[in-house]
Parts: sequence; structure tokens; C-alpha cells
Amino acid sequence: MPSFEKIEVRLLLINLLTKMMFCLWQTRLSAVLAGQAAAAIANLDIVENENIPDQARVKGELLREKIRALDLPAIGEVRGIGMINGVQLVKNRETREKFEANAGFAKRVSYLGWENGLILRPLIDDGLQISPSVVITEKQFDELVAKLGASIDQAYQEYCSK
Repeated sequence: MPSFEKIEVRLLLINLLTKMMFCLWQTRLSAVLAGQAAAAIANLDIVENENIPDQARVKGELLREKIRALDLPAIGEVRGIGMINGVQLVKNRETREKFEANAGFAKRVSYLGWENGLILRPLIDDGLQISPSVVITEKQFDELVAKLGASIDQAYQEYCSK
């Protein structure tokens, strides 16, 4: 049974789309908007029926555990919510010492990840954002974590050899 909040969101969406259709009725876009409203409601049904928020929570925590298990010296912290995850890269894990501002360590890891077939988003202060789709499989998780580990390790070896 849908919760009160889900019903309220659905009613607000229907109300908003109804008002938009009424306003645009004379421009003959109402049929298009009606189709979009139906699609939006169908998407809400999928999110509810397949329990997407819980899947994101469980899979996100699994991903963070696997990244922590890499136990690499350049990984300072792994955090996130759902499938939106961040990895803080550090020069020294024990002291949490950061890389020099001009080192561009996260950018280098992101570039190496790209070469390995992994899309990473470098953030300021040497962080990485990793946001896989909620439909990711266990095998894909393992592949993602292996490529991430290889990219971080290679960038760290390059940095240490300078």
C-alpha cells in the first residue's frame, strides 16, 4: 500500500499536470501533456512496485563496502547515500594528508578510469563521484571496483615515483 507521502506526491503531480494541460489547451499541446502525465504516473508505479529506493540503499552500501575493501593507501574515506557515492583521495590514509592543490590527483584517476572503461567524476579537493545505475549487477559491481582500484593504484604509483 502506498504511503501518505507517495499519494500526496502523486496528487500534486496530477494537479500540476492538469493545470498545465488546461493552460495549454488552446495551443493543442494538451494531448502531448496527457501522454507525459501518463508516463510520469507509470514511472511512479515502477518506482513503488520495484522498490527502487530500497534497492538503491542496499546496492549503494554494498558498493561502498567493496570500495573500502580495496584497502588502498590513497583512499581516505568512502561515503554516500543510495547510489550516489564519493571517494576521498588522500596522500596519506593514516594522517589524512591531502595531495598538493596543483597535483590534480582526482583528475588523473578519472582519466585513467576513462581509459579503463569507467566513468568517474573528479570533484574539488581530490574527491571522486561514482554513481552507477540502480540496475547494476553483482558482476558489474566487481568490474567497477576492480577498474576503480586499478585506476587509483596506477595514479598513486605515478605520483609516488615523481
